[in-house]
Amino acid sequence: MAADIAVGIQLTGDSIKIKDDQNIELAKMEGDAKLYPSLSLFSKPNYLFNDSQWGYQFKASATYFDISKQDVEGSESNLNTNIYGYSLSAAPVGFYHFNKNETDSWQFKVGIGIGVAYTKLKGDFVITNSDDADYGELKNVDTKQVSLASATYLEAKRGNHLIVLQAFVPTVSKESYQFEQSSITLSYSYLIPLY
Repeated sequence: MAADIAVGIQLTGDSIKIKDDQNIELAKMEGDAKLYPSLSLFSKPNYLFNDSQWGYQFKASATYFDISKQDVEGSESNLNTNIYGYSLSAAPVGFYHFNKNETDSWQFKVGIGIGVAYTKLKGDFVITNSDDADYGELKNVDTKQVSLASATYLEAKRGNHLIVLQAFVPTVSKESYQFEQSSITLSYSYLIPLY
């Protein structure tokens, strides 16, 4: 299978909603936008028909996150808490290719994918829901798990240059807690073909 490796840099904004087993939000971590290196693998696109603009491809990527603020009554606060880790994800992606036949200009795609993510979370958080019995308590998390993840993206490509705006959402469970991560990334990558 022919593929491209995308190596570059990404600006990432992360948040994690922490919920109990009744789906009630107990705390929310909010991260400032940060720059990280980016690494992804894209299969060559396949189209439903030769002249179709609808298609699919396989995507795998690695992302890192480090979140050190919490949402307290609608504002970001420093409670000396921190959750950090990484996600490795793989998904088939369905897309619409807007200007497939204009090969000398920027190419644009919009797509959605559902796949699996291996996520590692470590750190601590304070319960900020005042209705919870553990309100104000510091809780620790140290877990790694494979879970379902979804992503939506907008891609602009010209030659070997790739710009992607993406929203990525994996969910990890640990004991009676669910950690719903949301990452919004804007990345620039250079594509290296693999044969």
